[in-house]
Amino acid sequence: MSIAYANRHASLAHGGQRIAIRAGEPWDAADPLVKAYPDFFDASLPAVRCTTDPSGIRLLDRQEDAAPETATAAPGERRTTRRPRTSGGGKQ
Repeated sequence: MSIAYANRHASLAHGGQRIAIRAGEPWDAADPLVKAYPDFFDASLPAVRCTTDPSGIRLLDRQEDAAPETATAAPGERRTTRRPRTSGGGKQ
């Protein structure tokens, strides 16, 4: 079963009644409500609750699975950098 997550709070009309959804709620992606309102659902969570952020919510980085950047060059790798020019003229 695929899961779709509500991406906002809303009250949606469906089947003659109002259905309340809350951001982050998991829904069956095959549910008729999800299919009727695809803009209100995402395939992954944009954020999670946490106690380490003052807002109580931590946005998830979509690149968490990406390889981390390296700060130094690997053996044999050449990196080009430019040093800022110093103002004040040249040699005296």
